Amino acid sequence: MYITIYETTTLWFKNIVPNLFPMFIICSLSVETNLVYNICKLIGKPFKYIFNTSIYGIYVFLLSLFTGCPSNAKYLLDLKNNNLIDKSEIDKLILFTTNCNPLLIYNLLIVYLDKYITLKIIIILILTNIIIGISLRKEKIIIYNNKIKKNNINISSIIKTTTDTLLMILGTLIFFNIIISLLPINNIFIKNIINGFLEITTALNNLKYIHFKKNILGLMSLIYLSFGGLSIHIQIKSILPDLNYKKYLKYRLLSIIISSILYLII
Repeated sequence: MYITIYETTTLWFKNIVPNLFPMFIICSLSVETNLVYNICKLIGKPFKYIFNTSIYGIYVFLLSLFTGCPSNAKYLLDLKNNNLIDKSEIDKLILFTTNCNPLLIYNLLIVYLDKYITLKIIIILILTNIIIGISLRKEKIIIYNNKIKKNNINISSIIKTTTDTLLMILGTLIFFNIIISLLPINNIFIKNIINGFLEITTALNNLKYIHFKKNILGLMSLIYLSFGGLSIHIQIKSILPDLNYKKYLKYRLLSIIISSILYLII
């Protein structure tokens, strides 16, 4: 158990903190200084008309492509706290901005898959979210036309909120990895499947020990990434307590179906 905690904390400190901490700080500052409004006003209109969201939808979607989950939930919370989007829009955007960090995916998958299958999986994940987003176009939301009120920027508050989010991510990772390490299952394949629906990073890392054809390993990887893992689900729910989780879960399962069909077709 101590080894699991140590390894998880090391992974969090070396990979998650350096990537997410500066991004969270920058994004919070961009919202509070109205920079995000000016950017979204410039490039957000096509996204708004295609997916029937506010202009801020493109902000969350594009950033989630680079930083993955649960970053999308943090960006949505920042926008909501500044009265730029309504809860109805959060419930909509969260369903098709659950992307994964492409660099992290590539580094994990390239170990046991070739470059073609790895890139194919990354593209399919993005296409799946776009398809889901278009399918949600008719869902009605309340759209604000607000700008940020010019207040003094509270850097200490931003840092505290960011630190709390990162510590919550660490705690969730440790909890699920301890559960996985204690599972009384010797079959590596079955254990990996359970692992894949609990915490995807460990599951993807351990797929290299399963000697299946690359196409099958690719499909397994895609299913895990499409679902996101309960660890990610809990992190998102912690950041957005009012989230309609039943609906979110439904669309994660739908994402598995859509992405699997695309994988078999392409």
